[in-house]
Amino acid sequence: MSITNELDIKASICSPDFNVNDANSCEQVVLKIPFSEVEKLYSLELSESDEHYSYFSEYEPAQIWSFGFGAVILFYVTGLGVGAVLGAIKQFTRIT
Repeated sequence: MSITNELDIKASICSPDFNVNDANSCEQVVLKIPFSEVEKLYSLELSESDEHYSYFSEYEPAQIWSFGFGAVILFYVTGLGVGAVLGAIKQFTRIT
């Protein structure tokens, strides 16, 4: 077995006009990609993932925590207010 500087990708290409189970309607294809091209694709993928990481790391952890804490307080106060209104309605309906 010899070592080559290529990556071999094997696939079967089948014609949609014929029966897929028919062995004669499919062709075996081997795509040979040099490792230099594979490294370019890999580095491109890494650079794109770094862009997404920088986008998500735009906010500081303290900002994220304070937003979450503020949202919890907002929902708590809203629930408290709605509960008070419903309690007043319930008490008002008992009086009449």
